[in-house]
Amino acid sequence: MSVLSLPIVIRRMHAHIRLLLLLTLLVRGGMYLAYPLQSGVDDNQAYQRYLIDRLIEGDLLIGNGRYNTGYALVMAPVAAVGQLFGRMDERFFLLVQVSLCATIPFLLYDLVRRHHSRRAALVVALLTLLDPHGLQWAHLFLPVWLVAFCFTLSVWIMDRGLRQGFKKGAFAAAGLLLGLAMLARINFAPVVALTGVLLLLVQVLTIRQRLVALAILGLSSLSVVAIYVLLVHVPSTGTYRLSCVGGLNMRESLKEAGVPVRAENGVATSRLLQLYALPSHLTVDWTHGSYAFWQQPGPWVPIDVSSEFLAQPAGENGPGETYRTSLGELVYLLGPCDTDSLLVAVTFEALAAQPLRFVQSLPGKMLSMLTRRIAWYLPDSQQMEFRRDDSLPGLLKRAWSLRGDDYKGAIVWPLPMVVYSNLRDGTGLIKFLIVPALFWVCFGRRWFYVGATAILLAWLTWIALIDGLEARILAPLWPLWPLLIGGMLADLWQRLSGLPGAGRESARPSR
Repeated sequence: MSVLSLPIVIRRMHAHIRLLLLLTLLVRGGMYLAYPLQSGVDDNQAYQRYLIDRLIEGDLLIGNGRYNTGYALVMAPVAAVGQLFGRMDERFFLLVQVSLCATIPFLLYDLVRRHHSRRAALVVALLTLLDPHGLQWAHLFLPVWLVAFCFTLSVWIMDRGLRQGFKKGAFAAAGLLLGLAMLARINFAPVVALTGVLLLLVQVLTIRQRLVALAILGLSSLSVVAIYVLLVHVPSTGTYRLSCVGGLNMRESLKEAGVPVRAENGVATSRLLQLYALPSHLTVDWTHGSYAFWQQPGPWVPIDVSSEFLAQPAGENGPGETYRTSLGELVYLLGPCDTDSLLVAVTFEALAAQPLRFVQSLPGKMLSMLTRRIAWYLPDSQQMEFRRDDSLPGLLKRAWSLRGDDYKGAIVWPLPMVVYSNLRDGTGLIKFLIVPALFWVCFGRRWFYVGATAILLAWLTWIALIDGLEARILAPLWPLWPLLIGGMLADLWQRLSGLPGAGRESARPSR
């Protein structure tokens, strides 16, 4: 397509698409110039960058018991190409992330216009594009945006496949994307499983076609994980265990529920408390110095040190006595996988001892997650120092963070940062509309939104059971909030305007 034909193509676009393109360039472009990539702000991002650097150096055996490696595997080729741009390598990396993430509103627009209306599609797309919570993830070395992108694109592909006469290749492609999402965050597996189960409810397919679609989706997604396990994870770690931090996360869930860990809960709990009471005198490192250790499922200290620690007489903490050994030291002494197994057993013993207390904590935790307890990972403009540089164009300045060690003289455009910082708290309040949106879904019976609601609630329930309230853990399904809220607002608008299309949708989608 020639440059001269581009204006013609733009004029032929629907007005909604032209509006979305313009706003995407303004919003995403402004964010791109305002916020560089973060890499050293927290250990989670630094570890992902460490994995990417290893892949660029040719070391493919990056499997470990701590972090899922899907994000590093997908983005390492992008980082490798970015090296061709010299000092602009991270800007190129950021451009790719921002561009891919920017397609999510368009994918949702196409889905909603087919299952609801164009007006609803526009409202959903605008809320998704302008969601301050969603805007931040593409600027971080975290897999949040990648999981959201893979999930949204997979649903869009399956929907297109259904509308084109049951295209089996569409389900295979969607499965590959969902497999990548699982590699990027292994606890996303229940969402993938539920997505497959929801295919059994698609009325435009025969029972046989539904089973075939489910089988294709399941096999293709599992094949991605299986190939990774056989070619990367096992050769790297010597174990089939993909994660050795589940017990650590479950421990956070117990803390938030106020469920105590007492010796009388069971054998595992008694054992853990005895280990805590033993002195170890280790100096542990949870920064870059420990990254390579996560490929070792066993102890991270010489075997004689571990044996000497375990050979001590059983310790016991008295009332008010502080632990002599920390959980971090136990990981070094026992290894992450043995420590994790012990913590999982401790969790189940605590739940068995006080199940009612844990269950009573779930509604409040679910409501807190549903209304999105937001943490802002991108700094506020008031936390930055901007300095003029005569070598830069007038609008650009160099920025230094006043809190932390990031943005060391990075070139930024301060204006979008100021706008985003001042508006994100206020515009983020729209998240509270998710509660009435769920009631709207229940009474509206639009099956597209019912499926999205089922996936959202299942995801939040799963996280409530196994993990703590942390923004980056909840965020992989962030597009579902503007999807449900936007659908409700558009439906209300249509009803108040007396326009057609506000009623129940047909069970068979239009082609």
